[in-house]
Amino acid sequence: MGPIGPSRPYESIEFFCVNSMVNMAAALVAVAATVIGVFLYTSVPTRLGLYSRQARRDPMLVGMTPAFHHGTKWNYTFEELRSRDLTGRRAVVTGASSGIGLAMSELLARQGAHVTMACRSRSKCESKA
Repeated sequence: MGPIGPSRPYESIEFFCVNSMVNMAAALVAVAATVIGVFLYTSVPTRLGLYSRQARRDPMLVGMTPAFHHGTKWNYTFEELRSRDLTGRRAVVTGASSGIGLAMSELLARQGAHVTMACRSRSKCESKA
């Protein structure tokens, strides 16, 4: 009969170390995924002021995401837009077959602008024009 247990004296220790490293790597991946999820899908970074701090460091990033505008007063209302004469002006509106794009196209046309409606479906766009 052969010996009972591992054939090499340190085989079980090596397996334990590899198993521990795999478990630790899995835990680190889970923690990293949680942190990334918090930053992508919650308002935590905005409340911490991370976006405004980054905007001060690199002004070219402002406008790339709405998060950079948190707390910014736009100082422009729909009433002001309705009071403007846009005769002779041109506007290109994307997503103009429905929703906000359609509403903006109608508003700009009422104000006198020449509106080019950009849509994914030609038939939808022609039916709304």
